[in-house]
Formats: sequence, C-alpha cells, structure tokens
Amino acid sequence: LHKTENFLVDVTLDDVDVAEDLCIPRHTIRDCDENFIELADIINTEHNLHAPTTVAEAENYYVTLLAHIESV
Repeated sequence: LHKTENFLVDVTLDDVDVAEDLCIPRHTIRDCDENFIELADIINTEHNLHAPTTVAEAENYYVTLLAHIESV
C-alpha cells in the first residue's frame, strides 16, 4: 500500500518460549530470597512448570509451586 517491506518471520512455539525465558525479567519480586528463587527454578524445571500468563494460571502456578516446596 505504502511501498513498505514485510518483516514478518515465521517462528515456532519453542522460539517464543526461548525468547520469553531470555527477555522477560524473571526475578522482579522485591526482597525475595535468592534461595527461594533457586528452589523455584529447580522445581519449575523438574515439573515442567511455566510462567503464568493469566490470573487463573498464576493462582494455579503458585499453589502447585508451594505444594512442591512443602514436599521437599
């Protein structure tokens, strides 16, 4: 229309996941203990948990994360 160039690039969901992991600040909670963050990262990896994107997902994520922490 205005002689513009299309810069769209096809990406996979894996590409999006990697970009989110690298670009989105993960530890933005003030005064959060580094040991807690490390433990949460381990649990996230072992149980394939992902950062929530909705309020409902966030509630489920933290309940699940706390249940795993309590079982340690």
